[in-house]
Amino acid sequence: MWGITLDDCLRYKQSGITTCEELKGLTVAGAKAIYLALYWNTNLGLLSDVRVDTKLFDCIVNLGPFSAILFQRAANQCGAKIKTDGILGPITVGAINSLDPTVYLDELVQQLLGYYDRIVARRPSQVVFINGWHARARRLPV
Repeated sequence: MWGITLDDCLRYKQSGITTCEELKGLTVAGAKAIYLALYWNTNLGLLSDVRVDTKLFDCIVNLGPFSAILFQRAANQCGAKIKTDGILGPITVGAINSLDPTVYLDELVQQLLGYYDRIVARRPSQVVFINGWHARARRLPV
């Protein structure tokens, strides 16, 4: 419900949700609390550009923890020299903050497009989703 999975609820104990049936009753306020605790407050609020913050939040919600690798690859393509370890920690945040936000976002879009294209290459049946995935990848906050 609201893009929140049962696993998210189990990680966010305050939700009190432990079953799929209970998840169906998740409120907007409950979803916001989970997004804030599990996604936004995990270093995203430390990024210096709100457009980058917002796009990375969308990626994390959509792709999960793997998205940090794409963030790091995009940063490295823009000149950063960080490990692609999948951890959105202070080193990655600092590297992203040191980059021109517009250039970084453009590269992140390219990383996302490549990610979705690789899904389709591995599983051709997923091609039905490619237009929507590409549109989401290209959608940037204003």
